[in-house]
Amino acid sequence: MTDEISLDFKWCYQQVGWMCCLIGKVHGSLARAGKVKGQTPKVEKAEGKKKKVTGRAKKRLQYNRRFVNAVASFGKRKMNPSPNQK
Repeated sequence: MTDEISLDFKWCYQQVGWMCCLIGKVHGSLARAGKVKGQTPKVEKAEGKKKKVTGRAKKRLQYNRRFVNAVASFGKRKMNPSPNQK
């Protein structure tokens, strides 16, 4: 949703003389700018926590984990192997 702009006609004096000017007004004043950010409590960043890789890097990590560093096992390799049942 965008801010609506209302147009006002005002007389303004320019180099050529008096003329009618179109002046746009945006709803809401600049006095309230930054209100929400100012009210939001500051949360400290967690130390030592690594961010998760996304996109191309995640696919690369999956490929290396599944095919490059994989230990050779018998039979067909399962994507979600279940634990040994007793």
